Amino acid sequence: MTYSFKKYSSLFALVGSGTLLVFSFMTFSAYAQDTLVSRDVQFIFTPPSPGPHETVRVDARSFSFDMETALFTWVVDGVTVESEVGKKSITITTGPVGSETRISLTAIPKTGRRVEKSITIFPGSLDLIWSANTYVPPGYQGKPLPTRGSTVTVTAVSNIAAGFGLLSANELFYEWRLNNIIQPQYSGRGRSVFYFTIGTSPNIEHVVSVIVKDASGATTQEKRVTIKPQEPRILFYEINPLRGPQFNNAITDRFSLTSGQEAQFLAVPFFIRTPLSSFTSFWKINTDILPPDESDRDILNYRSDSGSAGKQTISYEIENPSYIFERARNSFIINVQ
Repeated sequence: MTYSFKKYSSLFALVGSGTLLVFSFMTFSAYAQDTLVSRDVQFIFTPPSPGPHETVRVDARSFSFDMETALFTWVVDGVTVESEVGKKSITITTGPVGSETRISLTAIPKTGRRVEKSITIFPGSLDLIWSANTYVPPGYQGKPLPTRGSTVTVTAVSNIAAGFGLLSANELFYEWRLNNIIQPQYSGRGRSVFYFTIGTSPNIEHVVSVIVKDASGATTQEKRVTIKPQEPRILFYEINPLRGPQFNNAITDRFSLTSGQEAQFLAVPFFIRTPLSSFTSFWKINTDILPPDESDRDILNYRSDSGSAGKQTISYEIENPSYIFERARNSFIINVQ
């Protein structure tokens, strides 16, 4: 007798941490076929969604016969790997993406009917790539991080096979969740991209998860990512008269300057949503606010008097008048000697 995955796709339970209890279906790339009374045996796979070249523990469980006294015979890809009384589990290693591993189990209890079950595993992988619509300067190696009010884009990149090759995004169905709430407007066939907006509450983590299935619902992968909003920040760079801003050497704490010399500094905002021109901004030396230079508001020209010495605190602040949560401040100490 053959039972389809679709018919029994709601019969599942979680056992322990990260362990899926499988009745007559799998929640990863697999197809199951019952022969005789295979519903009397449950398969437990750890991890529940095997990836390529991964070690997987397969456990058999049944409440309909005495498993301690039954003879278990395990066959993997046509080769008997275990045949022993009470042998309720085996460990296998999956192949590359697109390969398949067929597992068959025969259990012969001391009393009752013989039970057979088989399943084919197609290992797959699923990654979530995300970034925010915030500003980072050219050449910055990291990703744009989310801040309050910004929009985050999450893209599901899948390598999932269904016995006849890898499936494209348009052949897959995506079920997106935000903080465990289904997002139907972003879910459906080929919907591999999800968007959401960070709220105004600071330090609130957002959990984005997706379940990816083929058209039959038999091949499934799941992934989640936790995204925590950051605050906008400012970094300082010295502007070299010949080479321009020294982006490879940010001023993090102190800057030394010889008496009588001058230096030029650039303040660069990170992770703001709108152009700097829409912000109010100002430079300060110690507690004195400097007059703004509307042509170069993010540049400070600093000149030290000949024979002078001492320390001064240089700071720069920005704020979005249309969104009070979007603001940043940073400072460094300049040491004239």
